Amino acid sequence: MTVEHARIYIVDDEPLSRELLGQALCDQHWQVRSFATGNELLRAIDEAPCDIAMVDIGLPDMDGFSLTQALIERSDTGVVMVTARQDLESRVQGLHVGADAYLVKPVDPRELVATVTALLRRIQPASPGAPAPGWAFDPRNWRLTTPDGAEVELTHTECLFLDILIRHHGEAVSRDEIITGLGHSPLYYHGSRLDTMVCRLRNKISAHSADWQPIATSRSYGYAFVTD
Repeated sequence: MTVEHARIYIVDDEPLSRELLGQALCDQHWQVRSFATGNELLRAIDEAPCDIAMVDIGLPDMDGFSLTQALIERSDTGVVMVTARQDLESRVQGLHVGADAYLVKPVDPRELVATVTALLRRIQPASPGAPAPGWAFDPRNWRLTTPDGAEVELTHTECLFLDILIRHHGEAVSRDEIITGLGHSPLYYHGSRLDTMVCRLRNKISAHSADWQPIATSRSYGYAFVTD
């Protein structure tokens, strides 16, 4: 799978919603299929897996939370919940059951595309080898190993953050792309939260290995993972 040739499935019982989401995704030349029920989606994935599933919560045959759990148990599909539910409880539950992102209808096509693009980059198979000379990143076990062999235990957010940077091979990543990749909307996520997380991660790395600090700031833009 590449970002350019991604296969995306939409499940939503509202025809208009399926049409609007599908059009925004098709405009990016992604392969898109739409379904009205959770069971239709699951049958389609068994026949031909997709890269990302866009899941509504209020489906006629099952709720989106149960569907998300089923998707994660039977496939490597990325999941983006797209729903009219704006309450914090639903958002937290969606992320808790394993959704990679949570968007509220009506979704701006730009936010939709940015979310899907960031997730596709994140779920691409990692390139073989270390992220940079001397470093070893283990996203499955939330661990970063420094060039001198120190192991830095990561939180889930720190792991996602590093994964986003490392996939860009030393190039700076914009703050908006990072925030979207972390599963939030740049419109509502306060930038100071990102800066605080980065500060804590830098301190954690320095505490394990004072001579190495790979997280560089690109002023007024974002961050990069570098070794020089």
